[in-house]
Amino acid sequence: MTAIACRAGIAMLAASMTSACVSVAPAYPVSITNATAAHALGAPIKVGAFVPAPGKEADLKGLRARAQVYASPTNDSYAEYIAVAVRSDLAAAGKVDDASPRVLTGSLEANDVSAGSLVTNTATVVVRFKLADGQRTRYDRTLTATDEWESSALGAIAIPRAIQRYVTTVQKLVGMLFADPDFIAATRP
Repeated sequence: MTAIACRAGIAMLAASMTSACVSVAPAYPVSITNATAAHALGAPIKVGAFVPAPGKEADLKGLRARAQVYASPTNDSYAEYIAVAVRSDLAAAGKVDDASPRVLTGSLEANDVSAGSLVTNTATVVVRFKLADGQRTRYDRTLTATDEWESSALGAIAIPRAIQRYVTTVQKLVGMLFADPDFIAATRP
């Protein structure tokens, strides 16, 4: 093998090792636990816009689990993924009304999943939720959900587990919102 061919082979190998594969994250599955908790809410609400926090759009676009990058299945936006999660669980409880004057919005502040450790990995989702009734803010709180799980040295185990646990973390976040006594009170007339 010539020196040029050898260098070209090394360059191609290095490029293939640093490039990430892109997949689409799984769709949000309705959480029966969250839907049950949503029954305690007052009047049905409208789910409005969920957006990335200002200046963080690029940081919140994809999730990286080792060399695997996961794009959101919802308009390539994890902020919208959270909106779908909230809406799905509310709808399962009959608590969505697109004509409601009470509108829930959100700002995705942090969104991360870790799969690099061989021992334990984590996921974190931070959202600032606001429930407004016209110009009146009824609820404004930032909630943080985290999850930790046992990892594996094998990427074929660690990577799918990480993205599944991310979904679990989103379910935890929505559950925290529905269980917050201040949010429950804000949904009541």
